[in-house]
Amino acid sequence: MSTIMSSGTLSDKISALTLSIQESPLHNRKAFESLITLAGKKNRGQAIAALGALVDLLGNGAVLPDDRRLRPFGGQPALFGALQDSASQTWVAGQILPGKLTKAHLVMWAYEDWLKAAYFRIIQLLEVWCSDEIEYSRSRALDFVFGLLKNKPEQEANLLRLLVNKLGDRERKIASRASYLLLQLLNVHPGMKGIVIGTVEQEVLLKPGQSLRTKYTAINTLNQTILSTREPSIADKLLRIYFDMFLALLKSGVLGNVGALNGDKRDGGTPRKKSNPSGSLTVGNEQDVAQKLVSALLTGVNRAIPFATTEDSTLEKHLDTLFRITHSSNFNTSIQALMLIQQLATSKQLAVDRFYRTLYESLLDPRLITSSKHALYLNLIFRAMKNDADVRRVKAFVKRLIQILTLHQPSFTCGVLFLISELQKTFPDLRTLLDDPEEADDDGEEVYKDVCEDGKLDNVETQGVTSSFVSPATAYDGRKRDPEHSNAHRSCLWELVSCPHPPPHQGLIQMT
Repeated sequence: MSTIMSSGTLSDKISALTLSIQESPLHNRKAFESLITLAGKKNRGQAIAALGALVDLLGNGAVLPDDRRLRPFGGQPALFGALQDSASQTWVAGQILPGKLTKAHLVMWAYEDWLKAAYFRIIQLLEVWCSDEIEYSRSRALDFVFGLLKNKPEQEANLLRLLVNKLGDRERKIASRASYLLLQLLNVHPGMKGIVIGTVEQEVLLKPGQSLRTKYTAINTLNQTILSTREPSIADKLLRIYFDMFLALLKSGVLGNVGALNGDKRDGGTPRKKSNPSGSLTVGNEQDVAQKLVSALLTGVNRAIPFATTEDSTLEKHLDTLFRITHSSNFNTSIQALMLIQQLATSKQLAVDRFYRTLYESLLDPRLITSSKHALYLNLIFRAMKNDADVRRVKAFVKRLIQILTLHQPSFTCGVLFLISELQKTFPDLRTLLDDPEEADDDGEEVYKDVCEDGKLDNVETQGVTSSFVSPATAYDGRKRDPEHSNAHRSCLWELVSCPHPPPHQGLIQMT
């Protein structure tokens, strides 16, 4: 074997060193040092191969303990206990070992102390290769980090920090790989959820200078964390992180800029990307990433809310942030925010009236015409209406939906008509908008008074003329912000009729 180590190929040398270490790690420190030296070479092939062998030895092998971290020599509990039991509590060379200690104990503890320092040097080498300019080297180093972190607790914090920092790698493939490995780590070790979430927050979300894309990758990792009703503290922690991120985006003005390019958008509300020869992040790209980041945050909040134990007062404070997002972001993101608010309004009865006012206002939003989420939006309208106990408000929504049909494509129009027909099964009273005439506040008789030459009113009254006059206090007003105050329940669906003023004897088009 010594001949192979001195004159064999690189793979043969690495295999021989690995075998000798496996035979007896304690008696082959020199082979271990040789392997670490190879891992520190500038030659990428040699270094990656040597690191792979070290990871196999340390991660999958029996060199490191599975259930504890390595201890320095002075941190061995048996040594400390033996010195405590000794009368002098000191020991010098030449004296009998205190307690039941033997030289074998000292040899093992000295080896463990050396192994701890050697392992730390290996972690430092991994850190160097994780920052290498070649994508392949970074990818392999990332896999090595995961292999050690998954199997052994030694240097757990440093390894986790290396893995989390790769969420901000300049190559999206590497960043996505880091996100995937973090989720795989949580599947293997569910008890590490709190540690991983805290590390992502500290190393990425709270660290200054991180790009929006890095934060998006981090949030996209967190919102895929598997939650459980037995761990409400994890859901509460995630909710706090999400809403802190919302506030940071609002303060930085990113969300306001996202909604500022409505005139420079393609169909579906995506900003146009401006070409940039240098490859740096352009304004259009940054706003696109900001939209994705907000969507990822809303997805995370939606997933965490059912498992959280957050108090209603705290949720109400967070709802203000969500309402601000409905007005400051692009329309597709606003729909996601409204869906989350609707869930909170239904399950916890929070800000119900404000939600319906905002949803009612969104029907007139010009961004709805070009939105790519019509199906999602109509589904939100349907669920919100079906859960509403106020028929007057439902009628106001139906009337406004009919009013905006001429602005949209036939597919949206058909969807709205089907939605109304389904709502009618829950609210049969919607038929009154078609069947019942509008009612006036008076007794049904119109009174005319003549003006005399001196300017005074004559008391001559004309009886028997049926009135069609409706008091302004009860007339329908589509400009009202609150649908309950629009008096839609006192009107008819004249918008379904082709002519603007149909004769009283002509019936309205029947709803199908």
